[in-house]
Amino acid sequence: MTKFSFTRKIMYGIRWTVENLSKMPAYAEVIGPDFYLAPGIMGCITFSKIEGEPCVFIRNKSAKDIYIVRELVLYDCNSQKLHEDKDEVIFLLEEGEDVDVLGRVNNGTSFDDLTNDTLVIDLCVGDERIPVHWSVLCSRSPYFKKMFDSRMLERMQNSVIITDSSLVTVKKLIQFLYTADFVQGDDLQELFDLYYAADKYEVMDLRTLCGHKIVSNVTSDNACDILQLFHRHNDKALKMEVMDFIRSHSDAVFQTEVWKMFEVSEPLMAELISFCLKKNC
Repeated sequence: MTKFSFTRKIMYGIRWTVENLSKMPAYAEVIGPDFYLAPGIMGCITFSKIEGEPCVFIRNKSAKDIYIVRELVLYDCNSQKLHEDKDEVIFLLEEGEDVDVLGRVNNGTSFDDLTNDTLVIDLCVGDERIPVHWSVLCSRSPYFKKMFDSRMLERMQNSVIITDSSLVTVKKLIQFLYTADFVQGDDLQELFDLYYAADKYEVMDLRTLCGHKIVSNVTSDNACDILQLFHRHNDKALKMEVMDFIRSHSDAVFQTEVWKMFEVSEPLMAELISFCLKKNC
């Protein structure tokens, strides 16, 4: 089976100022700050000028190979943007090696006459990788099957970058894809997050399990939040169950602070009131 991986992009920001840029000899190296991606996983930034162009390197100072994604922006000292790279390329940093994460900037920008002879480097670095088999993703998730059929970048890099789910949530999703086991506590936010991921990646059996678990935890205090969740994800059956709960427990629900906010700003109010009135007829 072909191995694949999720890269969960958790970004760590670093700002570094390189001064006296014009006086730097060609191929000279300036060592920048260290950063930690996780315990025992450390890197640092280095800077060089090659044929007059800036090059930004990341040096792996860890005892193992690591993968990173990066977002890199170059500014002058007046915060004027000179160059930007946010293409979500995945870089392999081998143990003890330097990797150029900028390359040469060939957009006509001059770095020979910067204000105060100063270059500002904004670097965001992230890394969390979860191995998974490509065939498992495609067989269990129509979302990933469509992605791999239509988008070549992920296939070539053997990786998908996840930016909108926590590492814990992604691991639970992957565990379900492999085992179909659903062992989930009563933490409502974790259930919300896993329900969202299951819906987005079209793992509908997991979405159903999460949804029923969420409904089993409905109370007067959280009913409005749960109702909004199911409404956003067009889960009509479970949405009706929560609306029925609100109707049956209206005296308690209407006294909560969450309801007072919901009553003022939520477009669902009209639908909910109509539902309750019909049920009471």
